[in-house]
Formats: sequence, structure tokens, C-alpha cells
Amino acid sequence: MKFAHVSGLGIALLAASVTHNTSADLLITAVYDGPLSGGTPKGVELYVENDIADLSAYGLGSANNGGGSDGEEFTFPAMGATAGSFIYVTNNEGAFLEYYGFTPDFASNSMSVNGDDAIELFHAGTVIDVFGDINTDGNGTPWEYLDGWAYRVDGTPANGGVFDNASFSYSGPNAVDGCSTNDSCSSVMPIGSYGGGSGGGNVVIIEQMGYAFSPAVAEVNIGDTVRWIWGGGNHSVVDSNPGTCDSVGAFFNSALDFDTQIVEWVVTEDAPESIYYICDIGFHCKGGMVAELIVLDAGGTDSDGDGWDDDVDNCPDVANPDQADCNGNGIGDACESFDDCNGNGVPDECDIANGDADDCNENGVPDSCDYKNGDLHDDNGNGYPDECETPTPAIQLQEIRIDQPGGDDDEYFEIRGDGGQSLAGVWYLVIGDGSGGSGVIECAIDLSGMTIPAGGTLLVAEDEDTLGVLADYVLPGALNFENSDNVTHVLVMNFYGAVNDDIDADDDGVVDNAPWQNTVDGVRIIETTDGSGEHTYLMDEEVGPTVDGYAPAHVYRYTSACGSFAIGEFDPASADAVDTPGSENPACPSDCPADVTGDGVVNVNDLLAVIGGWGGSDAALDIDGDGTVAVNDILILIGAWGPC
Repeated sequence: MKFAHVSGLGIALLAASVTHNTSADLLITAVYDGPLSGGTPKGVELYVENDIADLSAYGLGSANNGGGSDGEEFTFPAMGATAGSFIYVTNNEGAFLEYYGFTPDFASNSMSVNGDDAIELFHAGTVIDVFGDINTDGNGTPWEYLDGWAYRVDGTPANGGVFDNASFSYSGPNAVDGCSTNDSCSSVMPIGSYGGGSGGGNVVIIEQMGYAFSPAVAEVNIGDTVRWIWGGGNHSVVDSNPGTCDSVGAFFNSALDFDTQIVEWVVTEDAPESIYYICDIGFHCKGGMVAELIVLDAGGTDSDGDGWDDDVDNCPDVANPDQADCNGNGIGDACESFDDCNGNGVPDECDIANGDADDCNENGVPDSCDYKNGDLHDDNGNGYPDECETPTPAIQLQEIRIDQPGGDDDEYFEIRGDGGQSLAGVWYLVIGDGSGGSGVIECAIDLSGMTIPAGGTLLVAEDEDTLGVLADYVLPGALNFENSDNVTHVLVMNFYGAVNDDIDADDDGVVDNAPWQNTVDGVRIIETTDGSGEHTYLMDEEVGPTVDGYAPAHVYRYTSACGSFAIGEFDPASADAVDTPGSENPACPSDCPADVTGDGVVNVNDLLAVIGGWGGSDAALDIDGDGTVAVNDILILIGAWGPC
């Protein structure tokens, strides 16, 4: 079993611990002599019995080899400590982290003890608790912990400096020899498990393991302490309405992460028979990070057995664990008569209002039922009513700039189509990565109010003046495109999702959920091709990486028959830049560059044209592309003589 501690001395604990009859607010709960190099880690675990306003009144000291007290050798800093939390002091922070799996609170040479040394806990200079006999070398004694550990029996109070062997359980000498971590050792020290007070409730351990709580269902009683232990990543623990991902927080609500590695809650007398709880970070709950506490001795009556007592159940006679009341009238949907044409248990009006069902003709009947009644049709089989469908326009994504030197002031994209063409229903999406991995929608721009200009080229830009061109539509801040990674830029119809939606929840490179009607056009912009980068989606066309291994800053589609995308320059001001915002892009490179007249054959007409432009820089006549029409161009032309 893996345990962790509360970073920051228990600041995140959610419920006050029961006050116990003990002479101290702090006591020694464990001593340990580790098996790693140099016999590390060594030290103590302390338990905060009651809230401590100023920890600097407390300190530690070791009594080595039976030589009597050396007094207080380590004093805690001025800070508070929360009841129910644990404090760890060690002689070697790195070895502690390696063996126990989390960072200790303090490191001090005062804890350079061996398994035969006693340890004293001081308050205001007076010993309030001690492990071992300070005047006895511990070798061969019942309390020896050489290469082992000792752990305090639950409910045993601080001893005021008079040690009793029966207050602790022991691993015995050499019990951890050869072990590399506590939780993989055959002799596991039950770290962080002490339960204070005599006759108190049990401590129920629940571990966060990846995107799950383990166990997912735990039985508890009123007065028990539920202790959630962090296992990695950013998570939370919050009670919720059963069957939903709503954060309620009526009993507990806390982060569970690197800064808050343990969360505790004492089961209260008003706890219901079932407490459903979730992780409400990102999509974790929807991905199945849910669990339940069963309170065995909870009061109240739950006639329908749905986990809600009758006095709070909005439908006490019919099981409705999700307490759904979509119209908010205080009567659970399970107890209310309503129209439910699709038989999903939700009123039609709520299906429509919540966006779970479309009603494109606004007749109060979900479109899926209009299909059944013959009132609507879907002849193209795309799941969207023909009567309400926006026709997909004949448009093409032509040019994109996502980056440039300095500030990205000239980001833009360009769409080609017939002049006057409406873009009703068209959305521009960028699909990249996020907290959910690949397939996250990073940018979603609704183009519905836009129209292709008469010239056939629509320019949408970050700034009104884009490389000297007046943009057709200016969207400041909306085109904050990602400059690296593998991304997909795509035009879709009738998008109904949201930014940060994950269309590939299992990150396998296959779209699991496409919240739009259909795909129109787009391109994959690639930075890495070795499999280490993000997945891209939907489009066959891809461009990149650049020769120096970066995602292209500028890409454009040739306007002639080849129609493929090419990589432009990083700097739009460079001599080789081919940015053409608002106008046609370059044509495909010629397969026959020596045919300067374009008649399909290299002959005397081409020779005369080149001679006529001798010494100039006409790109059409500069066959070798060196910037000057000269003898090399003649030689290339002669070498290509004949039909192309």
C-alpha cells in the first residue's frame, strides 16, 4: 500500500479531527532506520493531534547509545499545523523521497539516529513524548528498530517522557534489509495511518491511481476518517449528484495533487447512506473518475433505495439517483408526466433546451422524432435534417500564416470561392493538443456572417493591415494560432462543440466524436514525423516540417491544377516570401521551366524570348532562378530542346 503526506503540514485537510484526551497536541507516531546507502532514511513521523498555531514551540532531540538526553537539537519554524496531519523529519531528504515516494517536511542532522537510539519530543523546553529509553542502548531491547521501524498503536497518547514498549508495534531488527521502497518491501511501515484517540473511528484509505479511485466503493461508518492519497497528476475530490459530473461540495471539496497529497474527511452524523463523489478536473469525471462511499450506519429513510433520503429526494417513491429535474419545478423527472417521444426518460422540452436534441424547425419535437413521423428527412444520411441543413459551399482553404519573427501581428487565413458566396454554417477549427492530449479543439471561429468578396478571395486576419493588405474581416485575438506541434486547420459545417473539446479521448489518432455536420476542407501542418508529436486528423493533405525541423509558419495552396500545399517563408518580409493575402497564390512549379512561352515545346521562340530579356530579372525568363537572365539559362534551354 502506498501512502503520502499532506504537503504544507495539513493545510488542505477538510474536516476538524475529534479532540482527544491527551497531554500534547503533537506526538511521535513512527521512528525508522532505512535500508538505503548509509542506513538512510532515518527519522520520525509526528502526528498533529489538535490544531497548533505556532509550531516553533516544539523541537526534537536524539539520545544516542544510551548516553542520556542531548536536549533539543532541532526546533520547528514558526508556522501553523492542522489537526489530523502528519509531519516528517529525516536526516536525508533525497533518500526519504526515494524510499517513501514523497518529499519530507523537514531535514535535520538531529535525526542521524541508529536503530538503538531514543528520540525526544519537546514543547517549550520540556519533554512531552519519547520513543525508547534515553539511558539505555537499544541493541537487544524490545524497542530496537535497527534496519526497521516502530509504529505507534492507535489511540495511544503522548507519554510525557516515560516510554512504554506496549505503545508501539515493531518490525524487528533487519526487517527492511535489501528493500528499495517502503511499498514494495515485505515489511511495510504503515506510514500516515495513525488514528488518534482511544475508541475513535477507523481510517479508511482510498488511493488515487491514474484516472480512478481505489477502491471505487468503500464502506464507512459515522466517525470514520476517509483518507484520499494522491498518486500523481492534477485531480480533485468533491461530492456530486449521483450519476452526474456536477460539483456539489456539500461534504468535501479539495484538490488532490502535488501540493495537496492527502485529503481527509471525518464522516459526519448527517451523512446519507450513499455519497457519490468525483474528480471534477477537465474531463476526468466523464472519463470514469467517480466513486462512492457507503455509510453503513447512516440515519434517514430511503424508500426507493436510490441513495437519497426521502426528506431530500425530489421523487421519494421512484428511484432516480441522478435527481434529474430538467424544468426546475422541484419534481423529479421520474415522477412527472411529460412528452418523451424518443423514450430516453427526459422531457422533450428539456432535451431541446439542454442541447441534447435538435429542433431545427422549432416545433417543440426533437428532430429524431420528426424523422420517425415523416415530418423531416435525412436523405444524405449525415444526421442533420435536410429541411434545416445549410448547403455546404464550394470553398477551399488557400493560405495560412501562423507565425513570424517578433509579435504575431500578421496571422491570417484565406479562403477561395465564388464571389458573393455566403459562409453560413461554416466554422474554422484548429485541432491540436491540451490537457486531454491530442485531438483538442484549440480554436473555433464562426464564419457564418461572412461572404466571399467579388474577387473570389476572402481574407480573415488578426490585424486590419496585414502585410499591406486591408483584410475583409478583422478578428483581433481570435487567430492566436499555435506556432509549434502538429496541428490540423479545417473548415467544417454546423459546429456545435466548444473550445477544449477532445475529439480523440483515447489519443489513438482516430476521431471518436466529431461535433459538426461535415468536413469541408483543410490541411495538416506538421512539425514532427517520427511519431513523437501530436496526432492530426480528417485531412489527407499535409505540409511540413521545414528543412530545419519546424512547423511551417506560412503555408499556401498552389492555384493551378496541382492544387497541393507548399511551405512559405518564416519571415514575410524576406525576399523569398510568397505571402499573397487577399489575392491569388502562385501557380504550381512548371515541369518544363525552359518552355518560357508556354506552348508545350522548347524551340527557337523560347530562345528568342530569353535573348530579348538578356541581363534582366524577369522570373519567367530566369530559368535557373539565380535572379539574372544569362548564359546558364540559354544552356538549360538548349538542353531541354524539343517537346515538354
